[in-house]
Amino acid sequence: MSQRKTATNILLQLSELISQVEEKDYARPLPVLSGNTIGKHVRHILEFFQYLINGYETGLVDYDLRQRNPEIENYKGVALSEISEVIEKIQFLNDKRIVLITHDEEGNSEENATSFNRELTYNNEHAIHHMAILRIALVQEAVNVTISENFGVANSTIKYHEAACVQ
Repeated sequence: MSQRKTATNILLQLSELISQVEEKDYARPLPVLSGNTIGKHVRHILEFFQYLINGYETGLVDYDLRQRNPEIENYKGVALSEISEVIEKIQFLNDKRIVLITHDEEGNSEENATSFNRELTYNNEHAIHHMAILRIALVQEAVNVTISENFGVANSTIKYHEAACVQ
């Protein structure tokens, strides 16, 4: 499965879940998330994808420069719209060399050679990680949603479980 298709599937899962969450629950601070919200995790996931897409043209990606749009974290309709836009945009981006800028604790930056596909793979795994956290929060806080079996589960884990069931 291509990383674009994986990203699309992940984002569609996220969209399906957000659609079920009531607006009041979307932006409500949750103790299990140390006072953070479902919306903040969604914003965090989306902004990594958005920043990769924005950096595609310039050839430079620095995730530390994300905008942190409060509209995404406070309004699920905005998040759903942004998810659709990300899904649409990544379909037309081919792999190419890009530079990832990282920063250490002292604020020094470093340029690292990477590629769009490599960073898309990173974003997919990053999204799954945060979706797993969301899954725990939704169950712990008894938010009334139906969570798909594979929500927040890595593709490699899904394949491993499928292979184990065949044996």
